[in-house]
Amino acid sequence: MKRKSFKDINQKRIALLNQFMEEYKKSSDKKEVVEKYEETLQDITPFEIFCLSDYAQEVLLTIDQIKSEAGKFVNLFSQGLKKFSWNRFCSPLMEHFLTENQAIKQHLTAMKEAVKTLSDSKSMSRFQTALAQLLVVENKFIKMQNILFPIMEKKIPSTRPLSVLWSLHDDCNALMDAILDHLKQNEKDEKLLNRQIGEFYFLLMGILYKEEQILFPIASYIISPEEWKQMAKEAATFPAVMIEPIQVEEQTPKPSTLEDQTFKTLTGALNFEQLDLILKHLPVDITFVDEFNRVAYFNETASRIFPRTPSVIGRSVELCHPEKSVHVVQKIIESFRLGIADKAEFWIEYKNRFIYIVYYALRDEQNNYKGVLEVTQDATHIRSLQGQKRLLDW
Repeated sequence: MKRKSFKDINQKRIALLNQFMEEYKKSSDKKEVVEKYEETLQDITPFEIFCLSDYAQEVLLTIDQIKSEAGKFVNLFSQGLKKFSWNRFCSPLMEHFLTENQAIKQHLTAMKEAVKTLSDSKSMSRFQTALAQLLVVENKFIKMQNILFPIMEKKIPSTRPLSVLWSLHDDCNALMDAILDHLKQNEKDEKLLNRQIGEFYFLLMGILYKEEQILFPIASYIISPEEWKQMAKEAATFPAVMIEPIQVEEQTPKPSTLEDQTFKTLTGALNFEQLDLILKHLPVDITFVDEFNRVAYFNETASRIFPRTPSVIGRSVELCHPEKSVHVVQKIIESFRLGIADKAEFWIEYKNRFIYIVYYALRDEQNNYKGVLEVTQDATHIRSLQGQKRLLDW
């Protein structure tokens, strides 16, 4: 019987699979180990993979350690994963995700063929254009991180597999940038370039494979129809990747129950429509994380720098960042909570823009810690200003 929920997990099988992984890692005769556990491996399910010890929350393996072995084990589990039945038409959004993946794979295959003819500047230019077209894949990763991951985190035994995927997204983006930088150089190291292209191809194809054989099958069973509909609305706000945008039903907005209520302070009063308009038109993006480390609010500006979706509300702030930067987030929050610091600022170059990021500790009148306010601003234009401007020029 195929296990299609985390409640149905057979712990004896999990123990066997954990035993297989340990023996495989230590053995010099790996073929013998695979043959020993062949019957167990043939029936592995995506749900069981999420329950394996290596991917448990409390295990001290680093993300890099997990990544170094994950691809190998997914290949060893492939026979069972391919046999697992799931509904690829469980929602229009799932169909959209799968269609995007298919378009990316077709583009990758064509690009792989183009690599074989990199003999002159013209073919190199065509390849460079084809590779640059894959920059939009970052939009796919952002959708996974901001729409699918937050919903799944609430329903799975460990978030480590999602952290591994996020790290692979970052690896893929970094490798893409490295290849494009290499292609801009007058003197190209052909051997290095071919190796980078090969690594990029297998890395991206591997991400798509893990989605389609593990992540999406689990999602098809644990996400409700209403959640899929909400996720589709959020996905519609992001660019589609190499296909047509997802279509969602237009719904009449529900009338606000707060229209007649007033937000009052010593410095004035606003109705909630005015308050919402002010927050939306601020020249900065803000995100508020409460004292329990949960995302409680973000403003919805027209040109938000780092995407946010309603699915992020209630999400642990540690899960809103790639694994490599989580320790920095933890240090900031703990320092704020203990009263060691009240502010942390950073500035970065991001997509040819100068981004200024500040974290503020929020405290009440009794100095009790109440959370963190993240303020992000595109300071590119401000940074370029010189002299003075006192006259209206329009």
